[in-house]
Amino acid sequence: MQTLLKEIPGGSVDLLRIDIEGSEKEVFESCDWISDVRRLMIDLHDRIKPGYSEAVNSVIQGFRNLQRGGTTLYLRNS
Repeated sequence: MQTLLKEIPGGSVDLLRIDIEGSEKEVFESCDWISDVRRLMIDLHDRIKPGYSEAVNSVIQGFRNLQRGGTTLYLRNS
């Protein structure tokens, strides 16, 4: 993720959509990039392996979330 963000002019993202089919835990374990994201839309796959939601929620500080079906939208608090 850090490499991807370096490719973006300005180095920050207004909306990041992630659908990584059960790799959430691995991506969010080392999450030094989240400060560069204003909104995050993600499908959490706890049905595949429990704990994915916990991994994401543990690094999403300063965000509020909205749940719509299987998708969670995290919005950075102003």
